[in-house]
Amino acid sequence: MQPRAIVPENGVRTGRNRSGSAIATRTLVKLAGADGVDCVETFAAAADHLYGVAMQGIADGANGDVQIRGKALCVAGAAVSAGDLLQGTTAGKVILFAASAGDTDTVVGQAITAAAADGDVLEVELAGPSVSRQTED
Repeated sequence: MQPRAIVPENGVRTGRNRSGSAIATRTLVKLAGADGVDCVETFAAAADHLYGVAMQGIADGANGDVQIRGKALCVAGAAVSAGDLLQGTTAGKVILFAASAGDTDTVVGQAITAAAADGDVLEVELAGPSVSRQTED
């Protein structure tokens, strides 16, 4: 079965890329408030706050659709199993959530389907914008 996205009403926002680099399709993005209203850029660290997933490639200086809720198609950064909680990588891919004690990393969602390797596309139920989790010491 092909992975599929389910986008609820009001689940898509327009994001403007002013990061200086292209944003790849199906990668995680965060708000880039210093660049202006509704500006987005690719995730840069596991502790970044999720805004959504780029629904198509967004060239620098261009606008594009960002899915912020629902079941999104994401690119895996490593193998993950259905049901795993996920975090983002510096390339905007999703990997198994594995925060160290005391770290504040963002849970970006939960894997609905599995991914066998880096670059595979999987279904992810998004946690929604700005959801983070701090682990116990």
